[in-house]
Amino acid sequence: KFRDKSDRVIVKQLHEVQNHLVSSEYDRAYEILQEAQRLAPDYFEVARFMAYFYQKSGNFSDAREQYELAIVLSPNTSQLHYWFGKFLLHSEENIDEAVIQFERAKHLDDESVEVSLALARGYLFQHKFHETQKLLYDLQSIIENADGHLINMYFDTVIQVKYRSADDLARSGEYEKALVSLEEMRERFETLD
Repeated sequence: KFRDKSDRVIVKQLHEVQNHLVSSEYDRAYEILQEAQRLAPDYFEVARFMAYFYQKSGNFSDAREQYELAIVLSPNTSQLHYWFGKFLLHSEENIDEAVIQFERAKHLDDESVEVSLALARGYLFQHKFHETQKLLYDLQSIIENADGHLINMYFDTVIQVKYRSADDLARSGEYEKALVSLEEMRERFETLD
């Protein structure tokens, strides 16, 4: 995300970093990132790329620090909260903090399918099935315009919310309600392509 025309040089460097990371050329990627930090220490995208570099390197504490810095530099950028939430969910397995970040991202960008799905899945992992269902319902009319990966994620979540709900109900001894939820899951599954 550009702030102004002067960011073009830095953005070009960040694209180089991305290419080096894909090629597992971490030393070269780090050199370019250090140069970008020197040239634009207040540009949130540099901090985000540095966070991603640390994440790929397995240095999660520095990755977290860089994500937090990126958010301090641009607190109203939805993507930063989204990426930080994904990091928290997958690298630190911190569901509650991830959901907070996804909620902030959704507040800033209510139209994003990616953010809504991430938040729905976060709620699913927290066993907040009603909230998950509401987000899935809101996505129902627009999901067909998303890319294949997001569509698959959407339908996976549609099925999982019924399965996990049934599991919770069975654990609490509400077997009839659990069976109803499993029947709903089966019906939804059978309607999928």
